[in-house]
Amino acid sequence: MGEEPAAPPIEEVMEQISSSAGASAKHDAILYQMRGLFIGYAGLEYLNRVIQQADLDYKDAIPVFHERAEAFYTSLGRYNSALLILDQKNIKRIRSMPNSRRYLQRIILDMLQSAVDVDLPPIKNNKNLAGLLQTTTEQEEEAYEEAAEIKYMEIEDVLYNDYMIDPDPIVVAAWFGFNLSLARSYKAAYDSFRMLMQDVNQMFGYDHFRISRSDYGKHLEDLKYENIRGDQSTSIDEKAILQLIVYAAWNNLEIDEPIEITFQGKKTPVTLQDVFDLAGKVDCFGWLKEFHKVKLERHWEKHHNVFKEILTEVRGPLRERFQKQIELTQQVKPLKVKMTHMQKYSCAFQISKNYSWMTGMLPTEMEMEPYDFDLKPSNESSNVNFVSGLHGGGKTTLLSAIAALAVIKYKQVVLNVLAENTNAMTLAFLPQFEIPEKQRANPTYPFITELGIKPQGVPVLTLNIVKDLDELNNQPLTIYDRVVKVEDYENVPLDISMVLNELKTISKNFGYSTACGIITVRNLGRKGTGYDYELQNAISVLNAFLKWRVNNKSQPFRLQIDEAAEMGSSQAYSVENIAMKQRLEEAIRTTRRGNFAMDIATQLTGEISPTVRNETANNFWKNLRETGEKRRSPLDVLLDSLSLEEGLITSIKMLNKDPQFRGSHLMFWHEMGEKMELKVIQPVPSPFMVQVSDMSILEVYKAYLKSHLDEEDFILKGRPEVWLDLSEGQDIKKKISRFH
Repeated sequence: MGEEPAAPPIEEVMEQISSSAGASAKHDAILYQMRGLFIGYAGLEYLNRVIQQADLDYKDAIPVFHERAEAFYTSLGRYNSALLILDQKNIKRIRSMPNSRRYLQRIILDMLQSAVDVDLPPIKNNKNLAGLLQTTTEQEEEAYEEAAEIKYMEIEDVLYNDYMIDPDPIVVAAWFGFNLSLARSYKAAYDSFRMLMQDVNQMFGYDHFRISRSDYGKHLEDLKYENIRGDQSTSIDEKAILQLIVYAAWNNLEIDEPIEITFQGKKTPVTLQDVFDLAGKVDCFGWLKEFHKVKLERHWEKHHNVFKEILTEVRGPLRERFQKQIELTQQVKPLKVKMTHMQKYSCAFQISKNYSWMTGMLPTEMEMEPYDFDLKPSNESSNVNFVSGLHGGGKTTLLSAIAALAVIKYKQVVLNVLAENTNAMTLAFLPQFEIPEKQRANPTYPFITELGIKPQGVPVLTLNIVKDLDELNNQPLTIYDRVVKVEDYENVPLDISMVLNELKTISKNFGYSTACGIITVRNLGRKGTGYDYELQNAISVLNAFLKWRVNNKSQPFRLQIDEAAEMGSSQAYSVENIAMKQRLEEAIRTTRRGNFAMDIATQLTGEISPTVRNETANNFWKNLRETGEKRRSPLDVLLDSLSLEEGLITSIKMLNKDPQFRGSHLMFWHEMGEKMELKVIQPVPSPFMVQVSDMSILEVYKAYLKSHLDEEDFILKGRPEVWLDLSEGQDIKKKISRFH
């Protein structure tokens, strides 16, 4: 049969199931228990220790939960006491003593005192704490002894009248400890476990507790063929009851709720309470016929046959619903994400309203709501946002959304020192528009219009840094492009103030009174063996910005860097990589002092230097690779840098492999700081135009002009002219020409 897994350390489960550990960890802790109860490594003792240290998040249910947890603890304690008293060696020792029957009866009466209710006189007001803890009075002792004797006689009457059994002290002790106490333990254990499960359901907004076949596949096969595994010291009947507790709690069945079954050919209503009571009697008669009176075997056989038939009838429908739901979770259903309608572009992303995804399984529908993500830089905390994921994971969409919000709402300047190779940001001056023949390739236009967002472009200034104008051949330049001619890419003494003045002029054409918008350096793809001109240009522009920013902190600014692994690799392979890594880390360290923010995106999380990761205020990611070697696994590298619970990490990894999640527009967001919260978000695409797959930027321009015949033609005709000449060793030459 193979080895069964060991029970997880109780301390680990305790830590996870406490209310302060979070909803996801509580869900995982219950899964531990469910698996344990299924395969027999977690019995009543283990479940009891978990229940005693658990608590509920919904306060109204806490008093009842505590009462049931206390009943579980005391009943199980009485059961264990009976095991000790009726141990064969102990019984043999007592029988060797004079008046052994009376001595044994005295022990059992003492045990019964723990289970009787006695009306005691009220405590005098003048008693202090020490007085309250003093030994009970003689009157109280007598009251308890009398009640215990009455309880003893009640048990004797039941045994004789109902079963025609001679109620000697051992039979009475077994009836109390193995029947009444065990049955009460089952009932209290069930109530407590069900309430804990329902507490998680309420936190997540579930209609039932979420499980998957990966959690229970092997165990379901065992149950299908009635294979009972696990601890061999636990009886098959007890394991069956523990499995029933799981099935019934998952079905949220009240303990006294009637269940109609077919028993001996007749429709008969029974309750879980009936089943637990019968289980106690079966356990009691089983012990008695084994260790005390063989003739009681007929009682055990009769009760066991009834128990088995009723258990099968009760458990069957509950198990069927349980298994059916597991199978349903394996079926791929379309995930519906409902975004909240927006009147204007007021947020870069929306967040999930509930946390059901924290179990590692997506609901069939996720409701999202706008989130006010503050883009103003702070001098008290990090201003760095890190976006990571594979190609197509939504990194550029989120960067564009943040850039749009930064310009439209916060009137910031967004400086993109190194564009990704599509130069998508150069399209940002165009509003989103529909391209009929490319509807599938451009789904963002109907998406934002459905949300109520009006398409709009933002001011854009594109810098083309070249040594020779021929480098711009076949580039789709517009009236928003400016050519900067240089002699050396490694030393571009760019005047940021002059660039801002040019952006201010463009901004006025878009209705802004101040300089705001996007400044992007065009990526011309000049990269080969021994050189990387794009990276050299990026370093020069970043140097110019950092130098200028020292004395110019009032202008709202943010830096955006796409494909940052090429720039800030933790394993720099070239002179440019080393220089860029240094400048990037310098920029990150000065974001607070320099009063600007940074947004960094990359596919290669593991190649980003620790400085970049450690200074990050917000981590966004999607579809990161998970490899066998943890230190090289992009997902593990990122998760190791965050303070997340183990249960939550497991859920993240489950979703990371989920085709539904990978194929959606959802992303993870972890916010550093005091809350250290993890959320699932969906970016709200920018209202300005983005790159359309299967279309060049020039084709997008022409499609826009074709559908907007009254718009001015913004495409530059003929050979471009130099806007700023920094070549031939000159510091700065005046602007030669402005594009028209």
